[in-house]
Amino acid sequence: MRWWQRLLVTLILAPLLWRLGVCYIASQQGSTWAELAQQSVGVLLSIFILFTVPALLLCGLLLLSDQALHRLGLDLMTVLVSPLIAFGIAEAVLHLVTDPRVQAAQGAVSLAVFYGLIWGLTIRERRRRLDGPSYVETTTA
Repeated sequence: MRWWQRLLVTLILAPLLWRLGVCYIASQQGSTWAELAQQSVGVLLSIFILFTVPALLLCGLLLLSDQALHRLGLDLMTVLVSPLIAFGIAEAVLHLVTDPRVQAAQGAVSLAVFYGLIWGLTIRERRRRLDGPSYVETTTA
């Protein structure tokens, strides 16, 4: 999967999966799915508006970490490293920025982890094709 495809999938899928998880937890606490679906439209719209630019910056950092891991030959570590990087950045912002609006958005930490998780899970190694005969042994009797 190319980097821009991963970016689109991450930006679209992460907020949807995050909201689905939040709705599931709220439904277990007594909310109805109808109420949650009605609230989700506004919440998802605000997430897509408010968090798209920070998510673009986050995905840019994740792309840089992908390149570093690729050079080290550790491409599959992206699945673990990306959510950790996203979590670390979100936690650092909460600790460094004391603005009440930022502190009110503590749910953004779990959303950032979802961005990192989706980014990490969309990694796909290229398959190396071997030129020449296949490995099926041919025997002559």
